[in-house]
Amino acid sequence: MGVFVLHAGQPELSSFLRLLRVPSGTALPSAGPGAERWTVLSFRGTDAAQPPEASGVSQPAHAVRRALNARLRRADLRRHGLRAPDPRGEGRGALVRRFVVPVFGPDALGVYAPDGAAGSALAAGPIRGRLAPVPAGADGRYPTAARRAERAAVRAVYALGLDYAVVVVRLDADGQPLIASIDPTPMAAAGPFAASFAEAVNRLQAQLDEDRSATRTLLFGMDPEFVLRRAGPDGTSKIVPASRYFDRRGVVGCDSVRIGDRLAYPLAELRPSPAAEPQELLRNLYAAMRLAASRIDDAGLEWLAGGMPAPGLALGGHIHVSGVGLNADLLRALDNYVALPLALLEDSASARRRPRYGALGDFRRQFHGGFEYRTLPSWIVSPAVALGVISLAKVVCEHYRELRERPLARVDMQAHYYAGDKDALRPAALAAWTDLERTAGYARYAKALDRLKRRIERMEPWNGQSDVRAAWKIPPYRV
Repeated sequence: MGVFVLHAGQPELSSFLRLLRVPSGTALPSAGPGAERWTVLSFRGTDAAQPPEASGVSQPAHAVRRALNARLRRADLRRHGLRAPDPRGEGRGALVRRFVVPVFGPDALGVYAPDGAAGSALAAGPIRGRLAPVPAGADGRYPTAARRAERAAVRAVYALGLDYAVVVVRLDADGQPLIASIDPTPMAAAGPFAASFAEAVNRLQAQLDEDRSATRTLLFGMDPEFVLRRAGPDGTSKIVPASRYFDRRGVVGCDSVRIGDRLAYPLAELRPSPAAEPQELLRNLYAAMRLAASRIDDAGLEWLAGGMPAPGLALGGHIHVSGVGLNADLLRALDNYVALPLALLEDSASARRRPRYGALGDFRRQFHGGFEYRTLPSWIVSPAVALGVISLAKVVCEHYRELRERPLARVDMQAHYYAGDKDALRPAALAAWTDLERTAGYARYAKALDRLKRRIERMEPWNGQSDVRAAWKIPPYRV
């Protein structure tokens, strides 16, 4: 598979095109028998006719048009939990920090401060003058303010259905980011960012070449969360902090939530050893659950999973992946082929975690060189669901270039996802599943996947108030 840059011959792209080490042109490559399968990046601009969006070409025209419309852009960003200014003046402070962030796929290509101010307080208004790069620290991380701007910019580009853009981010007095503007046109690849965008395209080609290497092995890990609850004799219940039994690190640990100005550690987190095969990873997960049980000396505590089993406590079922390069196409495949069908299994409380948690395309790069897909709720409600989700993630990561269903590119489907409207989501989820069944990898895990599919077809929700130890046969447990 190769990367092909499609453009309209714009003179302003000349410096960008000269730096490319991939083919480019004003027409799509031949799609005849035996033709190479291309990853097509569109840099055609708004004045040229766009190629058919069904062809899988990046930077679709409808997304560019919505991003250029301030009203639609604001609505789209807010749907995904991002802040944007409105005509009433929200987010306009006397003093703000501003950063300019070029984004390609899931990566910021740097963080810049206007006029060399490196994030200092600036008056609101258009950005003029030079752009100075914000220096990263010895660990490669930006200072806190720039890091927040970087993450917000990447999220905004993905949320708008774009593959690249230049984003202006403002931070308010509390350090919270606001998406001030977005330039989704190919002009962003000209001028000061031409070299950065060209190198990002070249890196994508190198990544695809590496992914095709027979020496790479897909590995999967996880860190799903659960909470401990003590039920009282009068029908009341109380969440017991996981920090009472677990340290912050280790195979079994605890995770934090912020309550006001302090951190609490109510969430238990399982971190089993990674594995290449779903069954092995499931065994590792079971071993981690047995270890957790051995450290809890109160048999009366219930273990609750799902999305939000207790008010205000959102749980995640993060999946860690290595052995395949992260790009926007893979993230969208995970959203449409894993997060979308799994939404049909949630209980009614799980959707309340979105969009603050469970936003589409939520990821974090990891020290091991892979990434963590963070959109999913805690799916350890039963061994059957867990094995189905792990198997689903593996097939999607192996075959994402073949999987072209993108119902969540539609704003109405995004709204249904965030609202948890299962009836509206079901047809799209089942159509995506049919596409998945055509892959060569599906047959290897058909038993686990077909079982999960039957439950998805019935929209059979898990019970977030049920003690998961019973399903996993983790003693002692209540039936």
